Amino acid sequence: GWSTFVQVAEMDEKEEAGVVDALVAFAVTHLGAPDETAAREPAREEIAFARSLCDGHKINTLLSVERDFGEEGIVERFKVIKPPREPQHAKIWTIEPEDGQPQ
Repeated sequence: GWSTFVQVAEMDEKEEAGVVDALVAFAVTHLGAPDETAAREPAREEIAFARSLCDGHKINTLLSVERDFGEEGIVERFKVIKPPREPQHAKIWTIEPEDGQPQ
């Protein structure tokens, strides 16, 4: 199995369009999507799913998605790690993508 941590944040329309474009490029380059047109709607759906996971959570809340193989395929478990207090005035760390991964 494997886990993913994400932090709830705000994203404007321009940033969302950039994320969709990055997912489209990744799907074509690495996942075998036939072309950008075919990859665009699934990319938008993935963003909508990610947004739905964040709904109802405060900015800076951490979400953990743990995946494992079960009898019927991949099983996902979601955990919420709420911020202990108001957000700090400055970031104290960042997460950088691995080499070769889209930003």
